[in-house]
Order: sequence, then C-alpha cells, then structure tokens
Amino acid sequence: MGESMCKYLPQMILDITNTDLNRVMRSHKNFVLIDVRSAIECAQTGTIPGALNLDLQDGSFEAAIPTLSRSKTYYFVCDSGFRSAHACRLMNKAGFHIVYNIEGGMTLWSKYDTEMRKVA
Repeated sequence: MGESMCKYLPQMILDITNTDLNRVMRSHKNFVLIDVRSAIECAQTGTIPGALNLDLQDGSFEAAIPTLSRSKTYYFVCDSGFRSAHACRLMNKAGFHIVYNIEGGMTLWSKYDTEMRKVA
C-alpha cells in the first residue's frame, strides 16, 4: 500500500459554462486558467482576464506541463473548445485527474463577456 492512491483516481475532463467559470473566478483563488491558442490569436481577439497563454501547437503547453502544480485546479480555453479539450487529455495523461474545458471557447466567452458588460 505504499503506492500513491492518486494513480487510482479516475481521470476526468469536465466541461464548464461561462457562468460557472465566472463564479469560480470571483470566489476561488487556487485555480489556473490557460489559453492554449497562439500568442497572435490572443493578441487579435483578447483572452479571459488572468489567463496564462501556453500555445498548444508550438509546444509551449506540453513543455510547461511538468512545471504545473498538482495542488491547483486547471481550466482551459481556445477558440472553440477543440484544442482546449486536447490540452485536457494531455493533462489527464500527465496525471492531472480533474481538469476543465471551457464550453465554446473564446467564441462563446466573447458573447458572454459582452452580455455581462451590458448588465454591469
């Protein structure tokens, strides 16, 4: 029984809505938001406030995985949700058991953020 029980935990990729992500951002501190799009995409369309840009396609993301803290919760975004879902699978493969994919990516976040600004 000297082996870590963590290796027996199921690996999960959970989808999270923009509304729920907004709640997390306001109430939790122990999370990391990672935008896996290119730096050019982030500069052109913006990103979610506080997001760390680690490009999935240029190898930056995979190179950073060993440096990521296992005590944090990770949320991933891209343009539509495809690349961020792939990033979640890579995190599972690296032993991070529960990671979140932001539904609809920046496409839906942009619409959500615009609606939130109208309400504020």
